[in-house]
Amino acid sequence: MARWLQVSRPICHRTVAAARAAGGGIAALREAPGVRGLAGFLAAARNRGIDTERIESAEAAVSAYSSLLERHGGRKKMLAIFDSAPTRPATVTATMPAAAKPGQSDARILAFEGARGITEREYGVELATFIYGPSTRFKGAFDCTTALGLIDIRRNAGAVPICPVTSSDTELLLGRSESPLASLRRPEGESRRNIGLIREFCSDPAPRIVIRRQEGRAPVLVEPNDEQRGPFDVVLGAMYQGNPHPAADEPRTQFCQLLSDGPSRRLIMVVYLHRSLAATAVASSGVFAKNPVGVVEFDPTGTPRVILPRDRWYDKLPGSPSIEYLGLGTSRLHGSPYPRLAPLAEHLFELGGWNSEQFVGYRMAVEYPMWNTHHLMWFDFDAQPPQE
Repeated sequence: MARWLQVSRPICHRTVAAARAAGGGIAALREAPGVRGLAGFLAAARNRGIDTERIESAEAAVSAYSSLLERHGGRKKMLAIFDSAPTRPATVTATMPAAAKPGQSDARILAFEGARGITEREYGVELATFIYGPSTRFKGAFDCTTALGLIDIRRNAGAVPICPVTSSDTELLLGRSESPLASLRRPEGESRRNIGLIREFCSDPAPRIVIRRQEGRAPVLVEPNDEQRGPFDVVLGAMYQGNPHPAADEPRTQFCQLLSDGPSRRLIMVVYLHRSLAATAVASSGVFAKNPVGVVEFDPTGTPRVILPRDRWYDKLPGSPSIEYLGLGTSRLHGSPYPRLAPLAEHLFELGGWNSEQFVGYRMAVEYPMWNTHHLMWFDFDAQPPQE
């Protein structure tokens, strides 16, 4: 590798050792070369024709790594923080000099490492993509195609089960074709959602999906295939058809949510609205402690009621993730920490029968999201839908 890339052997050796480190982030940090060595390694890889998107993603990670080291005054001080966490978690901040007190991002890393040790699993990226556009079948209605992805799953034997979907109104259609969602359509007058593996974006061989129906619910468990010894990906997709305009009923709000089922290193939520929807929509975001009912609760009579974000003051985490405006189309999704995010979005556009250039995109990204928290992006509509 050193000869092929024309970089020094020590740099290659330390880069490979970091990539293979079995202990995750801390172990990789101990093995990795310095920022300058990593930058030179990536520059050499770029010159040898390695995929540009992967290089850009790695360069962004090195830039974040460099910023983290600067905040802690170098690698030794940062390792000291991690080394103190397992044995004295309750007194980490008290035993460090005031100048080295960790900020929120550092606390998130410590929380990630702790949760990973408890659950014995981790995700590289958790992602959710939602696309809302005019229905191709129901006049005046809107369809939604969506995908939930768990990327770079790593787990030990006996880890906490991976259960990304638990629902009572889900019909699971798995393994019917290479792209099982391509033929899904909502029957007239029937309200349900259909979920299936999007096999083009799963590891090969695809992970096993185990459905355990109990008490009216259907937990969906993801298990690695016997042939999968290393990290693997799973992407589930769903289609909803014939939904009313979001502004047709009170509250005039469209909610998109992703429960961080990690622990994970990154969480990405992408939403695309057709131009006719985006024209009157105002986007907001927030992170909330896990609420067992999500954004809907039931009154004593069994009638569902939407819980508005302003009414969840009691479990809202401080601050709100920023929302990046992507403009029309999927071009700005390239260079994402998940390199296949743009192709996945285009797959969902194709499934809905839409042209991505007619849709406005929004992205929310969080590094080291807090485990078991609800990440919400919602859109308030200030105008009623046009009358037919």
